[in-house]
Order: sequence, then C-alpha cells, then structure tokens
Amino acid sequence: MAMAKTLQLNQGWFWKQRNEDLSSVLEEVGSPSRGSIEEGWRTAHAFPSEVHVELFKEGLIPDPYVGFNEHKVQWIGDVEWLFKCSFTFNKPPGHGHAILTFEGLDAVCDNDKQILSTDNQFRTYTYDINLSDHANPLKDNNILLLHFKSAKLLAKERETKYGKVRAGSTNLGDPSRVYVRKAQYDWR
Repeated sequence: MAMAKTLQLNQGWFWKQRNEDLSSVLEEVGSPSRGSIEEGWRTAHAFPSEVHVELFKEGLIPDPYVGFNEHKVQWIGDVEWLFKCSFTFNKPPGHGHAILTFEGLDAVCDNDKQILSTDNQFRTYTYDINLSDHANPLKDNNILLLHFKSAKLLAKERETKYGKVRAGSTNLGDPSRVYVRKAQYDWR
C-alpha cells in the first residue's frame, strides 16, 4: 500500500471581483493581472484569506474597524468574488485515488468543470477522485477556481421565497441571515 501524499494549496493564489458582464466565471480565468478589481487578478497576500483582508492590504478599502468605515465597505457583500490558483499534479505510482478537501467554501471549479458546490460554510467537503478513471479532472497542470457568491443576496432571495422570520434582536443584523449557513459575524 502506497503512502499518502499531501499537496497543500496555500501559495500562488490570486483574487478578483466577479465581472457580471461575463456569462461564465470560467471566462474570468484568463483575465489579465492587475487593472481594476473587476478586470484583473491580484496576488493574494496569504492563503487562506478573505476578500476584505485582501482589499485592505491593497489599499482599496479603509480599515473597516476604524470609525464608521464599516459603512463604506458594505458593497463588498453585494458582489461575487473569485480566487484561483494553478498547481501541478503528477500521479504518484501506486495511487489510485486523490482527495480534494475544502473548508468554508461555496463553490469550486477545476479545469473548466465544476466539481463541487457547497452551501454550508461550517462543513468540510471532500471530493474523491479516481485517478484511473478517464473522467479524472486532475491533469498535469491544473487551475482551481473558487467562486464566492453574495451570501447577502442569496439570503434575501430565500427570505423573499420563504418569508421573514424573527431572528433575535434587530441589533443582531439583517434577519435574512438565518437562511444561509455562513459565519454570522459579517452581517449587519
């Protein structure tokens, strides 16, 4: 039995705002580096990361924890965000399976194919890959694309569909947040 090998994808990440003018997020993969945050990819300062951190480190938003700056950055939750990285994969001899493990994600695409869609940030998701299968999505060179939709807009859509609910004090933020399985700390 072959020893398990681990490949951590914690370097070489890029991020950008989703360009709503493009019909598919896959069209975004080849976008140039830099430009506006909607037109070009920017290098992530760390990974795992979060878009508020990246925007702040690029000097594109004020510190949301100072004064009333929190109100100036609310637009971030209204749009979609993308993260991507490239990685090589060489099938190790004697290995028939690979497992991709994701924590805290919404949707995942790999090599022009959506391999996973999630709707619960509090779960760990695994994607088992049969390396001997012709449908194996892992190639020698791969691009992993993470597509984060607006949790705020999804919650509002579900609230419209299922109705408003009382979600504690009005000081706890928008009650539509109960319809999505997301960390509650960034709801107003």
